[in-house]
Amino acid sequence: MAVTVRQIEAFRAVVDAGTVNKAARSLEVSQPAVSRLINELETEIGFKLFRRQHGRVARTSEGDALYDVVRRAFIGLEQIETAARSLGSGETGHLRIVAMQNIADRFLLDVISSFGKQYPDVFISLEICSQMQVLDLLASQQYDIGFIMHPCASSAFQMEKFFVEDAVCIMPDGHRLARRPVVQMQDLADEPFIHFPKSAEFRLRIDDVFSIAGVERLNKMEARTNRSICAMVSAGLGVSIVALVDPHKPLQPGITVRQFSPSIPIEVNAVFPAGRFVSMITDRFFEYARKYRDQNIL
Repeated sequence: MAVTVRQIEAFRAVVDAGTVNKAARSLEVSQPAVSRLINELETEIGFKLFRRQHGRVARTSEGDALYDVVRRAFIGLEQIETAARSLGSGETGHLRIVAMQNIADRFLLDVISSFGKQYPDVFISLEICSQMQVLDLLASQQYDIGFIMHPCASSAFQMEKFFVEDAVCIMPDGHRLARRPVVQMQDLADEPFIHFPKSAEFRLRIDDVFSIAGVERLNKMEARTNRSICAMVSAGLGVSIVALVDPHKPLQPGITVRQFSPSIPIEVNAVFPAGRFVSMITDRFFEYARKYRDQNIL
């Protein structure tokens, strides 16, 4: 017969309580049951654990040595229980997020910062890359949640529309169009224009709008992110159309933001790997992001 967990529990209870009677009460069993468990344990291991002194039990030297091992083992079990409860409550764990740069700048960095303060035991990884790379990383299940600018119909993902915003026109302060509350597409005819790269989905949408209307722009430069385009506009190198701009935060000094017509709606989507259980910490983060969206964006 091998040593049982119940025997070890009885041994620990007797040591902690000081008497067999108190140990029995803590274990909610009879005193003879505790005595039997101790006797069985001593028989199994081949040495005495206690000796009686003035109505109490005292550990033998071998009992002292065994109790040190038992105490460390139970501390480990308690730590496991604490960790398991924390994981179950969504208050600890590793959260892996991947997103496009413009989405990170628009709201995601603020959400992560606030979430990290409220849940300091959660380790957060954030990867910034293109939409195609976001989808590749999610499809390989290297990340828990992603955010992209354009919907993608694929059985490899679960997708939820997060919010929709119209693109805006940006120009240097003092530009002739800054006096207008809404910039029309025709207003940008022959204007030096700063593009996104041709590989960008958003660039294709902008080009389609102007091409259908027959409006020509003066293609001046191109850059991949809102940050870099805004720096060029601020330097007076041209105008541009960008998406996901927080109207309550200045983009950069020297930039004026105006509504653009016709509207170019940009849809932000949250994406999860299909066929994978959404962890409690991921679910809690997404709910946190929803609340931030409802209070600060919608």
